[in-house]
Amino acid sequence: MEITIVKDVQNPLLERREIEAIVSFQGATPSRKEILAELSKKLKVDDTHIEVDKIYQRFGKQEAKVIAFVFPKPIREKEETKQEQEGGTEEAKALEQTQQ
Repeated sequence: MEITIVKDVQNPLLERREIEAIVSFQGATPSRKEILAELSKKLKVDDTHIEVDKIYQRFGKQEAKVIAFVFPKPIREKEETKQEQEGGTEEAKALEQTQQ
């Protein structure tokens, strides 16, 4: 998967950067999670600061247009932190239930 940034605009009123990018890929359209990870690497920003707003598949092409926003503060918690707060991973919960 390759990401090309087409537009990167600062929006001070909403306190965010607005990103428009083209994602080139092979096979199925990548998920939001995959695009989020690649955008995070490309923009050198933690993924908790990025929201993938829209993914527009280009008909007949192996590419999609992506609209994303980058915020100065985290907009969500990391997945690992959520799992720790909720009592661990699914495997740990299943193990607990079998032991009872």
